Amino acid sequence: MTEPYSQGADTIEESGGAIAGMTLREVIGAIVRRRWIVLGVAAVVVAIGVWRTIRQPRIYRAAATVRIQQARNALATQPAYDAYDPRTDPLLSEQQVIRSQTVAEGVVDRLGLRLVIVRPPGLRRDVLFGSHQPVVDSTARLGDFELRFNPATYSLSSGGASYGEAPYGTPLSGGGVRVQVDSRPNVEGDRVVFTVLRRENAALFVRGTVETKVLPQTNIVEISYEGTEPALVRDIVNAVAEEYQEFSSERQKSTAREKSRYTKTAVDSQAVALQRAQDALENFKKTNRVGSAVAEREALEK
Repeated sequence: MTEPYSQGADTIEESGGAIAGMTLREVIGAIVRRRWIVLGVAAVVVAIGVWRTIRQPRIYRAAATVRIQQARNALATQPAYDAYDPRTDPLLSEQQVIRSQTVAEGVVDRLGLRLVIVRPPGLRRDVLFGSHQPVVDSTARLGDFELRFNPATYSLSSGGASYGEAPYGTPLSGGGVRVQVDSRPNVEGDRVVFTVLRRENAALFVRGTVETKVLPQTNIVEISYEGTEPALVRDIVNAVAEEYQEFSSERQKSTAREKSRYTKTAVDSQAVALQRAQDALENFKKTNRVGSAVAEREALEK
């Protein structure tokens, strides 16, 4: 035998202005009686939200634009690599170049992005180095370096090796790294630890964070970057645009040199062929005693 289904006691029903057997007035009265609890819970929720908002790092965005110029049409006698292909999108291709490994590695070298501050966490590069970009050359050892700060000088070391001490405002070099600190930073423990990454790994980070898009109805590409350090965000965007321009300029020069070599080769080849034809004609004349018609007429007139 089945029994009719009945809702549990915790189910809320609305009927005739009552909620779970309570009138609206009774509900309001219960809230008023417990208003301090309600206000306390609301205050805690708001405080947590504000705290989380304050704790979150600010995100900065910078953008730069570059104008994409179409390559000149190649001459018919030039190689096929200059031929127009309707299946390709030039603007899409240039965006891929902007986000390429080659451009990213140029940005890494230009800004010293192989150097990454490890401790203290959150220390900005511009706070430590000011306007001086650190330099990390190809011989730099991978791993951690340490900067220690004294009242008037600072020192650089790595792996037990000391690379010297210098007054603030004087660059220090060692282990393939060159840095300059203008004044003693306010850091806990009077020291900063940074690590040196592989060039290709630092470039992959740049490639993964730089974005590009084509502005509508133009041949202009916008390059953008987001990060927590405003100066670094600005510098990376500008460096990407500059590296792309230099890469494009070198690519055009390389193409022009290739065209020049091709043209010179073609001209030299034609000159050789013409000389051979002239030599063959002279040999034919000598072999078959064929003379000049003008010379024969002058000989007859004498």
